Amino acid sequence: MISEQMNLDFHPTMEDYEYIHSWMMDAYKKDLPNSGLVHNIRPEHFEEGSIVVLRINGKAEAVQRYYANSRIVTFYILSLNPKYHHQGIGARFKSSLIDYFKRKGIVVAEVYEPSRKGLRLANKLKFKPKEDPYNPNRYRHKLLIDARKQNWRANRRIVIWKDYYNNPTPDYSWSLDFTQNKKPILAYAFKDWFIGIIENDEIIHVTKEKYIDEIDQTIDYIYITEDVFSKYTKK
Repeated sequence: MISEQMNLDFHPTMEDYEYIHSWMMDAYKKDLPNSGLVHNIRPEHFEEGSIVVLRINGKAEAVQRYYANSRIVTFYILSLNPKYHHQGIGARFKSSLIDYFKRKGIVVAEVYEPSRKGLRLANKLKFKPKEDPYNPNRYRHKLLIDARKQNWRANRRIVIWKDYYNNPTPDYSWSLDFTQNKKPILAYAFKDWFIGIIENDEIIHVTKEKYIDEIDQTIDYIYITEDVFSKYTKK
């Protein structure tokens, strides 16, 4: 995705920080005039290793702050030197990052973008809005693997309710039969939604906890493979 004159660098220096700030104020004035620079790139982000830059002819001309665990990566504001605007470089940068993290085993990519330009880029890259009442129209997400499709006929299913107490009909449903279909179950599930297991039309398990490799029980996704299913049902 990145040409010979462009490369990703996950270990930028404070010298890069100084150079980035030489053009970043102009970039924010163009993209985020009312943001108050609350998401500005700061020295501690470089120190904690949550910054990747795009080098063009050796210079850090684009910067992306991110957070990643073993399954999910969240991208915050992407900033690009204004002299490279309208050349498709921001999209190439983001696409290359997505490809990089996908190769690392990441299954979900999220973006948080308060600017209209950032949201347009997320939509262009086929990110979908998250149903998050606390951050409406800010977060987008994209599944990076080929997950299984919904199934409402299987005898044993995992389901999601957006409003379990007021609407007994699940909103989403997947078969838990892994004998024929080996694809994992991966779906967005807001932290206040309930998930459950249904066998022969009877609810046998209901919880608000979500598990992605048991990293975080309040995470906004379910990710179930054949290998982890038995552990999941014991929770």
